[in-house]
Amino acid sequence: MHQHYPKPKSYHQNTTTTYQQPPPDDSAKVMNKEDDDQNRPPATDRRHTTAHQHNAEEPTKSPTIMQPMDLSSENRKRGKGCLNEKEGTKRAKKKVDTKVDCISELPEPALHQILSLLHPKDAARTCILSKRWHQTWKSYQILDFDFRRCHKMQKRLVEKYKNSMNLLLESRKEQLLNIFKFRLRFIVNKKLLQDVDGWISAVIERNVKELEIQAQSIPSVQFCLPMTVFRGSSITALNLNGCILPTSEIKADLPHLQKLSLKRMNIPLRFLVSLFSCSPLIDDLRLIECTGFKTLSIGSANELKRVDVHKCHGLKSIVMGSPKLQSFWYFYEKKKVCTINLVACRALKELVLEYPRMNDEVFHEIISELPLLVKLVLSRCYGLRTIQISGHKLKKLVVRRCRKLVEAQVDAPNLVSLEYYGQRMPLSFRTYSHLKEVFLRFEPTSKNKIAWKPEEANRLQNFFDNDHLKGLKVMTWNKEKVDIFEDKSVLFDLLSKIKKSSSVKLSSCFHDLITEALKTWPYAPKLLVYSFGNSEFPEDIYKELNEGKQGPKCCGYFKNKCWRHYLNSIKSEKWFCRSNEQSLSFAGPEWQYTQFELDWNTDKRGWKKEIPPVQASKNPIELIA
Repeated sequence: MHQHYPKPKSYHQNTTTTYQQPPPDDSAKVMNKEDDDQNRPPATDRRHTTAHQHNAEEPTKSPTIMQPMDLSSENRKRGKGCLNEKEGTKRAKKKVDTKVDCISELPEPALHQILSLLHPKDAARTCILSKRWHQTWKSYQILDFDFRRCHKMQKRLVEKYKNSMNLLLESRKEQLLNIFKFRLRFIVNKKLLQDVDGWISAVIERNVKELEIQAQSIPSVQFCLPMTVFRGSSITALNLNGCILPTSEIKADLPHLQKLSLKRMNIPLRFLVSLFSCSPLIDDLRLIECTGFKTLSIGSANELKRVDVHKCHGLKSIVMGSPKLQSFWYFYEKKKVCTINLVACRALKELVLEYPRMNDEVFHEIISELPLLVKLVLSRCYGLRTIQISGHKLKKLVVRRCRKLVEAQVDAPNLVSLEYYGQRMPLSFRTYSHLKEVFLRFEPTSKNKIAWKPEEANRLQNFFDNDHLKGLKVMTWNKEKVDIFEDKSVLFDLLSKIKKSSSVKLSSCFHDLITEALKTWPYAPKLLVYSFGNSEFPEDIYKELNEGKQGPKCCGYFKNKCWRHYLNSIKSEKWFCRSNEQSLSFAGPEWQYTQFELDWNTDKRGWKKEIPPVQASKNPIELIA
């Protein structure tokens, strides 16, 4: 063993420098003499030291020996064992600055979850990132293929696309991997039909759970579903669009089917009956633009919770007998009569009716047997005149464009949200102590103005004068300006003078009001605020408008930006007014009127200017934020 001593603190002028090489050792490398002469400081021999440096009590020391380089892994990380201290520091910095790919270290199910959130094309592009991502893509269990543009592509590219799809399916078969979801969209082509049948059979062999097939047929060629589709015992969700059912008798075997969606298909009634008999777990049924049956009667589906029936031409009767049904949506735009029986569905919570031919009597028959109804939507129900809506569980009511509706009496004490869209105000309420959100939008008449009838004006006045709305902010807006009221008592006088289409919203939070008013383009150039004389409400509005004006970060890298990114400047003016006959309910003798002029970033035509893309930040914390 060789003892190594630290470098002496002082050197004598006449000292003789002696270099002694250490014996060879596995943990150290012998340095060349040239390197010694350049880098080593002079060592001191004890024979030439001065007298005052000697101590009798100290043991005799051997000549100073240069320390050998320690190239162990621990010291290399710290930059030690190098000829030059700066060189070691640089190497250490390089080690620290090396970027670590933490995402690739995640387990494979987590990586599959990341791929499922991406667009199918972007998910496929990840296979070129690294070997790990390539293996992740090869084991990915969601396949989405779109052949709708193949008729515009060259034959060579189409064949290449088909071969790549065959390879993907073959690799799953070799790895014995099951396929979770398979979606195929294509335009029917004679050369493609044979391949489509093979792909569907391949994914069913791999125990696919969610199967979606969208076939865009042409008059000369149509796509007929293979029988293997109805024998996939592992399928839990089946979505068929534009397909033709086999002409032979279908013996379905789908014991695990839960969600069934059929669109633009001719469906015999016997097919639905047989399908429900062999699939007792169906809880979601959607029939969109389907034909072939005049009566939809479902009584044995005990697990059915949601039913959507949209534009099914020729349908004349609907009978729902499922006791667990919670959501029913019927939509038909033409004036065809269809009887709806929901007597057995006493657990129904959500009802959406877009039914032009439904009259008052039919509506009362439907709603009278639904005591647990929570949400009711009436849209384009032109046959309604005078109706009554009652329900102790009802929390959300939506009435849109029922243009012939004259009066609607609402008895819903637990109502929380109200939305109305029309030319008049037909709604009247007995009590609404829990109401928190109100959205009213009034359409202009043929004369481009709203002429309020006395009874309609009284309903509107009584609605806003109710003490239960105390504390809610009121906003009216159109394309020209936005009016925000801190107190609701001055609203009616202004609303009666509005000649153009206007919207009214009540909310407890003024942030929601501003977001709603400036949600769509074109943005209003003026914002008027009515408040008490000693209130700080206008200052709060100004802070909300001015917040983040110097480079807002609310929208991040999204292409469609919100209104904050287009606001250039704000100018405000304030006036104080005395209370008059139309605002006697104010607590103080004065109220203030504040006007904000909003300058938007637009071009000469009044269109929004394009915002340059966000520059990448050097600070990683800013990118995360």
